[in-house]
Amino acid sequence: MRRYLYDLRKKNNMTQQDVADMLKISRQYYGFVEKGERKQEMSISMMCKLSEVFNVPVSELISSERNFSAAG
Repeated sequence: MRRYLYDLRKKNNMTQQDVADMLKISRQYYGFVEKGERKQEMSISMMCKLSEVFNVPVSELISSERNFSAAG
């Protein structure tokens, strides 16, 4: 998911701080999410919020996570 989130953010001309502010989380935590360095699985509520921020279905976020895991 990390590359997908990065691409979505850049496509929408947003900074990590912009996204973090919309999600009501720290920029540092969002950076961990985007880099795939979060310590726990992403919650469903976080995926829902991300889908709203980037205007994409949650299923696309899940697919991108699966595709990255399979490739890694």
